Amino acid sequence: MKNRLQTGLLVVCVLCAHVLWAQSEDEDLERASDGSAELSLGDGLEVSFSDGMYTFGLGGLLQPVVNLSQVESGDLERSFYIQRSYIEFSASDREKGVSFLIRSDFAAERPLLDAYMVAQINNVFTATIGQFQSIANNREMLFFEGDLAMLNRSMVSTAFAQTGREFGVAVKADLSLGKARLVPMLSVTSGDGMNSFGLLSNDVDRGGLKYGGRLDVYPFGRFSEGNEMTGFDLIGESTPKLVLGGASSWNDGASGPVGESHGAFGLYTVDGQDQLPQYLKNYVDAMLKWKRATLLVEYVNAAAYNLQGAYTNPANGESLVSEQISEYLVLGNAYQAQLGVTIDGKWAVNGRFSQSFPEFESNEESVLETVDAVGACLTWFNRGNAMKVQLGGDYLNYFNTPAKNGWSGQVLVQLQF
Repeated sequence: MKNRLQTGLLVVCVLCAHVLWAQSEDEDLERASDGSAELSLGDGLEVSFSDGMYTFGLGGLLQPVVNLSQVESGDLERSFYIQRSYIEFSASDREKGVSFLIRSDFAAERPLLDAYMVAQINNVFTATIGQFQSIANNREMLFFEGDLAMLNRSMVSTAFAQTGREFGVAVKADLSLGKARLVPMLSVTSGDGMNSFGLLSNDVDRGGLKYGGRLDVYPFGRFSEGNEMTGFDLIGESTPKLVLGGASSWNDGASGPVGESHGAFGLYTVDGQDQLPQYLKNYVDAMLKWKRATLLVEYVNAAAYNLQGAYTNPANGESLVSEQISEYLVLGNAYQAQLGVTIDGKWAVNGRFSQSFPEFESNEESVLETVDAVGACLTWFNRGNAMKVQLGGDYLNYFNTPAKNGWSGQVLVQLQF
């Protein structure tokens, strides 16, 4: 299955390249002389035609990692692995306002990450269709994995989301209010995460759809180009830049712990029909950048509904008690604060603190636990973010299960092309 998917992606990309090339040849043979190709570390290979009106791109990301970790009840563990191994293909038609991107991770069990098309409707609205990062998660989950300030995402991201990618459609507007900018977004997705269909043709998506929205406010205007969707400030904003955001999603029938998986659990009516819970997540976040310093603050709350009359096993008359839902879904609150500074565009120091609080602390089987997390990271950059080496560590303190307390340290090398 994996090999067939990889082969299919390569075929699609070759066909897209052929279409773009054929289009340029059909109009005029002289267009070939107008074409250009650029290859640079961090920006990949970009081939353009007709004065940049049509482009085709090839890029990728590689992240090998050395990891040391230990919990209080265990021995020191060592591991070496490829954390991410991305390859991506893109193309755009500026004349028609259409572009697409396909991104795959060959270090993952399910390699397809992103496969979407973006249409520029007018100067205000854009629409995205396909599999993409959900706009209804926290801000850090919107960052591309190669643009994180630290080695991994925070607890707000990892505890309440998986990959953050889903199949669906999203619409975004970019509105000007004097110097300030207002960016509202809406989305409708499958609610079962990425590649969400089952292994069999009759194994369809579980539950209903997920409805999401996000509103971002830029009181001092947009960030510098290329500096908005990153966890650090390599450019160095000369004036303070701030974005205040809020996001919410309503999953009408979740079958996974964070509403991103397919059939991880089931709840039923007394007749044995599906009665999956409705899952609500709300986020509030803010990011400030100024003179190479970055502050990111995020908060999340998750709750479940449609639980009355639900059974875990209707055949045996086993009904769901109220607190038991926390054994299936991640319910409760979490927040994180992350502060970092870059020095001369070559070095960066970042630190963060996170806490999570389950909705039912008395339930020892709750998916979400009461945890404190402290992390720090030192980064060396070369050619911007194209190549970097990171040394980082985290310490986790579990309030109710101290045997799980422990630390981890990693060295990560990133090459982005």
